[in-house]
Amino acid sequence: MVGDAGASTVWTEDLDGARHRVSLVAYEGPPPGPGTWVAVHSGYALEAVAAEDAAAAGALLRSGEQRSAEHRSAEQRSAEHRSAEHRSAEQRDGRGEGWSR
Repeated sequence: MVGDAGASTVWTEDLDGARHRVSLVAYEGPPPGPGTWVAVHSGYALEAVAAEDAAAAGALLRSGEQRSAEHRSAEQRSAEHRSAEHRSAEQRDGRGEGWSR
């Protein structure tokens, strides 16, 4: 939490440094103060969390994002390879561009 935004809302800063206005309507516990780490879901602060837990959760999320990006990249390379093989087969069979039957 980085600051009060008024009317049961606060400003938070995510692990990437972006600021978000977050509601305290669903918050469990005493109001968070500056420097308090909070778990946030869909714009609602849910509870305070230890800094170590926040760092571990951030690392886990980032590793999932990295694996997802690597997976998408591998799928794209595979699709490009299949497309190149398909074009090559069409050309061998006389179905490539410039040919008609």
